[in-house]
Amino acid sequence: MGRLRGLNWTWGLLGAGAIWVLGCGPGDALDSGGSESESEGDSEAMATTMAADDDDDDDDDDDDDDMVDESGDDDDDDDDDDDDDDDDDDDDDDVCPPGQEGCPCDLGATCDAGLTCNIDAGICEGVGACEQPEGEPNETEEQAVMLDAINCGAPGGSVDGALAGVDLDMFAAPAVDDFVCFSEPSVSVTSEAELSVCLYFDCDMGDPNVGCAMGAMEADSPGGLPGCCGTDSVALSDHSCSGNFGSPDSGTIFFRVAQPEGKTCVPYTVDYAF
Repeated sequence: MGRLRGLNWTWGLLGAGAIWVLGCGPGDALDSGGSESESEGDSEAMATTMAADDDDDDDDDDDDDDMVDESGDDDDDDDDDDDDDDDDDDDDDDVCPPGQEGCPCDLGATCDAGLTCNIDAGICEGVGACEQPEGEPNETEEQAVMLDAINCGAPGGSVDGALAGVDLDMFAAPAVDDFVCFSEPSVSVTSEAELSVCLYFDCDMGDPNVGCAMGAMEADSPGGLPGCCGTDSVALSDHSCSGNFGSPDSGTIFFRVAQPEGKTCVPYTVDYAF
C-alpha cells in the first residue's frame, strides 16, 4: 500500500511537469516570435525615418546652396553696379568745367575772374605778371587814359600798354586844329601780335563828322562817337564839326587798342598824331 502511494506521487509530479511544459512552452514561443517580428518592424520603420531625415537634410542643403548662389549673384550684381557708379564718378571727375583755370574757353565760354582765355591753347589761364602800364580799367570813353594834347601838323605822341587776354584799352588826347592845317588824326600800334585799333573823334563845339582813310572801316565807339577801325593802324580821311559857326574843328580823339585773339599777355606801343 505504501509502495502504491509512492508511485502515485511520482506520476503526479511527472504529470504536473508535462502540463507546465505543454502550457507554457508554446505561449512563450509565440511571444518570442511576436517580439522578434515587432523588433524587425521597428527596425525597418526606424531605417525608413532615418532615410527620410537624410533626404530632408539633402533638400535643406540644396536650398542653402541655392540661397548662397542667389545671394552671391545679387552681391556680384551690386558690386558691378557699384563699379559702374565708380566709373561714372571717375568720368565726372575727368570733366573740366569751362571757364576755370586750365579748362576750355574756345567754345564761347567766359573765363572766371582773374583768368584770361588763351585762344592758341584753348584754355583759361592766369594773367600772371602781365604789366599794364596804361592802368586799368580803361575800356570806355569815361575810363579812357588821358594823354597830352596834340596839335594839327605837329609831332604827335606815344604810349605803352599791354593787353591781358581778351582785353581792350581806351586812350584820349585833345586835338587842337587851326584854319591852315590839312592833316588828319592817325594812330598806329607796334606789337608782336596783330591788334585791332580804332580812332574816334569828338568836337569841342558842334557835332562830329568823320571819313575813313583807305583800308579802314567806319565804326562807332561804345559811347556813339563816329570813327574808323583797322588792323595795327587807322587814320581819318577828314573830320569836321557841324554847327561850330566857323571855329576850328578842334576836339578830342579817342583811340582803342584791342586783342581779338586773346593771347595771354601782349605788350604794345601806340603812336598817335594829328
